[in-house]
Amino acid sequence: MRAQHLFAVLCLCTVHALAAPAASVDETIDPGKSYWNEHVHYPYPVQSAKLRDRHGSDWELAYMDVFTGDAAARAKAPVLVLLHGRGMNSGYWGSLLEAPLAAGWRVISIDWGHFGKSLPRNLKVPLNRSLDDVRELVHQLVVKQLGIARADYLGHSLGGQVAAGYALRYPANVRRLVLYAPGGMESVPQTTIQFLKLDDPALQTDEAKFVTLWETGTLPGLSKTAEEVQKAFYQAKPGKLPYGRKENPLSRYSANSRAQAMNGNPQEAERYRQVYSWYTVAALLESRQDDENSLPARFSRIQAPTLLLLGLQDPVFPIPGTGNTHLVADMVHPFYMMARSRKMPLQIKLYQNAGHFIHTDLPDEMSRDVLSFLKQGEVAGPLYAGNPENYLPPARTALATLPAPVAEFKTAWEKTLLKQDLAGLRQLLHPEIKHTGRNLEQVVGFFQSFISNVTRWELVIFAAELVDGEWVIEVETRNDFGVHPDRFVLKQHEGQWRFFGNRL
Repeated sequence: MRAQHLFAVLCLCTVHALAAPAASVDETIDPGKSYWNEHVHYPYPVQSAKLRDRHGSDWELAYMDVFTGDAAARAKAPVLVLLHGRGMNSGYWGSLLEAPLAAGWRVISIDWGHFGKSLPRNLKVPLNRSLDDVRELVHQLVVKQLGIARADYLGHSLGGQVAAGYALRYPANVRRLVLYAPGGMESVPQTTIQFLKLDDPALQTDEAKFVTLWETGTLPGLSKTAEEVQKAFYQAKPGKLPYGRKENPLSRYSANSRAQAMNGNPQEAERYRQVYSWYTVAALLESRQDDENSLPARFSRIQAPTLLLLGLQDPVFPIPGTGNTHLVADMVHPFYMMARSRKMPLQIKLYQNAGHFIHTDLPDEMSRDVLSFLKQGEVAGPLYAGNPENYLPPARTALATLPAPVAEFKTAWEKTLLKQDLAGLRQLLHPEIKHTGRNLEQVVGFFQSFISNVTRWELVIFAAELVDGEWVIEVETRNDFGVHPDRFVLKQHEGQWRFFGNRL
C-alpha cells in the first residue's frame, strides 16, 4: 500500500500540516493495468462516491478531500471545490490547492465526468452525458453526500463552464465563485462536420450517433500517440503561449498525465480520447447562438460574487468560428458591460504574461489573487474597468509584395475556397500535411464540413520567410467565420508549393 494511502486510513482522510507530495506519473506504463488507478499519483489520498444520475446510470466519482487541522476545525472550515479543465485531473492544481489549504480552507477536488481517476470507474456509463448531468453529480456529492450546503467553487477552462452553470442552477450553494479561463462565454453558430450538426441535441441521447461523428476524426481531440499529445501541450500558436512549459514541474505533470494515457490500458485510452472530444460537443450544445437560454445568454445572471481570471496570451480564446477575434474587445468587454447592466457582482483580472494555464505561468500571483478573493471578496488591481482599447495589439501591415511562390499559392487558395472546389483544394494540400492534429484526409473532411457555406475567404500575409526549403508564413485568414491568425508552412510536392499545415 502506498504510504499516503496508509496515512489516509490512519487519519480518517484528514491531512495534517505536512509538505504536500507532488503529483506524478510513472515512467513505465503497463497497458495490462488501469492507467489512471495504477500509474497516475495525486498529491493527496483519493476517495470515491457512488452516485446515480437522472438517467438512472450509476457513477463512481473520485475526489480528494483535504484539510490541515483536526476534526473540530474541519467541521467549521470554509470549503473550496475545484473543478478541473477538459482532459485534466485533480493532480494539476499546485498552489491553487495548497494556498487555500494552508489558509484554513478544506479543499475538495473532483475528477468530474469521465476524467482522471473517475474514468476507469465509469467505463459502462454512456459517455455522452451533458454538462448539466455533471453539475447534478457535483451537487449530489458536495451538498447531499458530504453535507456541505455552501462552498466556494473554482473552475478552470471547461471546469469553469461547469462551475458557471452550477452557480446558475444552485445559487444557494455557492458562496464565492472563481472562473479561471472559463468556457461558455462565447456563443457559437451552427457547425456541421461530415453532415452531422455539432449542436444537435440528439447527440446527448444517441451515443452511437456521437461515436459515428467522432470516428470521422474531424472533431477537436487528442492524438493517438503519447509523443503527439505531449508535443501539442508545449506547442505555441502565433502570439500565444503554449499550455505548458517543460521547465515547470506542474506543467510536465499535466502534459505527462495526458500523454502517457495513450500508452496505458487500451480501453481507457480509447475512452479518454472519446470523452475529450465529447465534452467539446457538450460545451457547444449549451452555447448555441440561436438559443435564448444558452449559457452565454445567462452567464451574467450569476448571483454569487465572482472573480473572472484570464491570461492575455490564452491560446484557446477566442474560439474559432465564433466570429470573435480579440479576447478583450470581443469577449471580456461585452461580458463586462452585460454584467454591469445586470448588476452581477463581478471582478475581472487579466494577466499580461499568462496563457490558458495561469497557475503554472504565474503561480504565486494567481494563488495570491484567488486567496485574497476567497478571504476578502476582492483582489489587488489593476482590474478590467471597461477600456478594451488598452489591450488591443498594435496594427500589423500586410506585405505589399509577396514572393512569387507565396503569391501564387495565395491566389490559388482563395480562388479554390471561394469556388467551393473540394477536389481543387485537395490538390493544394501536401500529402504529408499536419494541421492542428489533422492529417490529409481529416483536413479534407474538415473543409468538407463547411465549404458549401463559404462566401468570403481572404488570406492576409504579414510575413513570409524561406527556411530550409520551406516557406513559413504569418497570416490572418478572414472568412465568414471570423478572423483567424495562424502560422503555416508551404512545402513543395511534385513541383508545386502546397499547404503543409502548422505542424501542430
